[in-house]
Amino acid sequence: MITQITGIEKTDNYALYHSAFIANYHKEIIEDCEVGYLRFKEIFKEENKGTTWEYEKYNIFSITARSIPLYTIYRQIVAATRDFVGDDRPLWIQCWMNHHLEDKVLDWHFHEKYILFHGYVSVDPKNTVTEFTKYSIENKIGNIYLGKTGEEYSHRVVVREPYEGYRITLGFDIVDALTDNSRCANLSFIPIP
Repeated sequence: MITQITGIEKTDNYALYHSAFIANYHKEIIEDCEVGYLRFKEIFKEENKGTTWEYEKYNIFSITARSIPLYTIYRQIVAATRDFVGDDRPLWIQCWMNHHLEDKVLDWHFHEKYILFHGYVSVDPKNTVTEFTKYSIENKIGNIYLGKTGEEYSHRVVVREPYEGYRITLGFDIVDALTDNSRCANLSFIPIP
């Protein structure tokens, strides 16, 4: 089953899942992410700040429409989200690609409290750790992380070993019907079934 994920760890603050699909189809997923990156650059031309910082203007699952590997990852994020949330209330997701050279990985930042949950998928995380103020997550190919938001969950990426090429993760935010729409009025949110 394509939505099959394995729970690795679950606490009150976060959950970590693993997708064997991502590990098994790693090369194909990276290729489709690179196609998505090129489409992003073509659509936004030179006026963009990069796939991470333009997250409000697109959704990676829209820009890579017809990619079966990314569709499968979307389904797995939905399964992980529903497991973590524990109910079937209406939810929406915005999802972007982090496509970073070694010297451009994300420094300390947080996702505002009006976001219900934040998460990321380790597509090609290189040898990195995501360091939160209260805990750390070792990034491994196929890991899907979901956690609480707010300043107390500030986080950054720590590079453990120099790497070539791009570190690729898919970052996402989840909101519900109670979220203040004025705080997230953008083009990137799509419904979660």
